[in-house]
Amino acid sequence: MSKNVYAVLETFYAFKRQKYIIYATTAIFLISFIVSYYMILYNVMGCGDFGNTVFQSLAPQFEQFRNMGFIDLTIAIIINNLFVIFLNLILTIFSLIILVFNSFVLAYVASISDLPTFLLLVIPHGIFEIPGFILSSSAGIIVFIGILRWIKDSKFHKIYLQDALRIFVVSVILIVIAGIIEGTVTFSIAKALV
Repeated sequence: MSKNVYAVLETFYAFKRQKYIIYATTAIFLISFIVSYYMILYNVMGCGDFGNTVFQSLAPQFEQFRNMGFIDLTIAIIINNLFVIFLNLILTIFSLIILVFNSFVLAYVASISDLPTFLLLVIPHGIFEIPGFILSSSAGIIVFIGILRWIKDSKFHKIYLQDALRIFVVSVILIVIAGIIEGTVTFSIAKALV
């Protein structure tokens, strides 16, 4: 068996072994999106106001992106998103905070957009980016579980680290694909809609 086939199979098995972590992380993202959307829409506990504040704080970065060419924009998006998913890996269980925050921002954008515009601006790259964020958060949680097992029985369970790294590599690939699409397709759609 070649090394490439072995690597692909081991990645498949890592996903299979850690599927419940991935399912749970996906559920957390989806539930936080739905709850955030409702809370923003009806300004429950000031969530709409908080969303406005967050969005306004991100506005200078969006403006900077708007003035970039396709290549520079794509590189900037990829670097920014790779930084976030790397944080997800090293923050372990605390990566859930980043995941919930990203779902909140997405819910805010959904709440201030009409549905067709939202879908046009999110779906092209979001079908890769959102799973990329979810998988990187899952990888962080898997590392956390490995650390807990190590503390519990003083034996290093390298399978957790290996699975986390394999899943993380897939998230990197998804984030790079998403960045290319966002910097070209999504940006073109956004410019056409303005």
